[in-house]
Amino acid sequence: MGDIWVSFAPYNTTSCCPEIENPSIIYYNDQFYIFGDGFKSFYVSKSGLAWKKATKFSFPNYNWSASGVVLRPTINDPEFRGRKNYATVQDTKNEYIYILFGSETGITFSENIKVAGNNTLVDRGPYNHDSEVWRGRLNQLWFDLAKSPKQ
Repeated sequence: MGDIWVSFAPYNTTSCCPEIENPSIIYYNDQFYIFGDGFKSFYVSKSGLAWKKATKFSFPNYNWSASGVVLRPTINDPEFRGRKNYATVQDTKNEYIYILFGSETGITFSENIKVAGNNTLVDRGPYNHDSEVWRGRLNQLWFDLAKSPKQ
């Protein structure tokens, strides 16, 4: 559109978006957000060109190898890592992001864990999941909505 300038230096590995399978892209809080299979991170961009890892958004990611800590979900119910049957919807009036999951069976994923001080790739699964809906929102947008004269 030509109404904004974006720093986009060649060979700049700090502003590139990593390869993401089945990406979901939304325009939220005046920025582009992208995530995909693996549900590791959100990436954010003002223009859709130069990307960085989002600091105010994250997916649940539990350290199941931590000792002495009771965490939910458990290793027998690993939130939604490995799932592929999903859609993303944005509620622009209330500033929510919804991720809708269909039921799936035989889900697997791999993760790095520390074993005897070394990183080791461990396969997890198979898991079965029912249909679910996850909802999230940037807290600042909730406060902005609450202060708005329309509320």
